[in-house]
Amino acid sequence: MEPQKKPIGLVIKELSEEKGFKVKTLSQLKGITPQAVHDVFKRSSIGTNELDEWATILEVSPGYILEKTKVKEEGIKVKDEISFGGDSYLMRRLADLEEMVHFLKGQVSEKDSMIRFLQGKSGSVPLARFAALPLFFCG
Repeated sequence: MEPQKKPIGLVIKELSEEKGFKVKTLSQLKGITPQAVHDVFKRSSIGTNELDEWATILEVSPGYILEKTKVKEEGIKVKDEISFGGDSYLMRRLADLEEMVHFLKGQVSEKDSMIRFLQGKSGSVPLARFAALPLFFCG
């Protein structure tokens, strides 16, 4: 009995959504129309060259896409689930995520500093507003 397979077009669609790609962006990167991208999403098979192109666009290996077509049976663990580059891919992804966390922490720190600065200024704002009122009524 051959294991069930998920259509490769569906896998490409799911990976695209996971990575935040819009159909229009995919069509521009692939050099095809948005309708052609939707057609790819409906396909159950794909040529090797096209698989390589989609893998490049989605920043994964062709093997990873093919691995995602395998449907796991409930209760059965799949050994070496990520066999598309091994630890090197995971280490690169981890490094990317750590870099993003570092960047975002810097952004939060900058925003906190700005908030503290503006809170210090807010004490003088109401006084300035009331000090200006007599100018309008004294005329």
